[in-house]
Amino acid sequence: MGLNTILDENFGGDTGAAMANILMGNPLPQIGRLFQGPPDAQPNMVARDTAKLLREQFADWQNTFMPIELEALKGISFNNDTLLPNALDKARKTVSDSYGSMGGILERQNRGLGIVPTSQQEATNKRLLNLNAAATTASVQNKTRANVRQMDEQILMGTTPNPNIVR
Repeated sequence: MGLNTILDENFGGDTGAAMANILMGNPLPQIGRLFQGPPDAQPNMVARDTAKLLREQFADWQNTFMPIELEALKGISFNNDTLLPNALDKARKTVSDSYGSMGGILERQNRGLGIVPTSQQEATNKRLLNLNAAATTASVQNKTRANVRQMDEQILMGTTPNPNIVR
């Protein structure tokens, strides 16, 4: 059933549910008859004009806004297989770089204060740093997944402006 058929049934009126209501003795008038228009109007003229206007508005939406929506849908992770893996790799690299520089900073601080840790203390410090890095990596990846999911939902609901599309 096409759009024109639906519009004609609901606004143009001599077929479909409206006709069935009349044949069954239902006192409700056809939807098309509710829009009588001026007294000299032909029957259903206003309803047909309304259906024509709706078709024109739908065609305008298809030509103007539908391409924008389709472009926005390319930005969701369901349609872009590389979006989530790239975001997770970037988060993992950021954490790794941060903790890598943190080890050097702690070593320089100890040297500046004249502290020389034993090999056991160095191993303990390295183990703690690695445990913190692993916990932070897991946390950041979980937050990244949640942020990508939230971005998908915002794009699907149309609640976030997309700087690549909206100008």
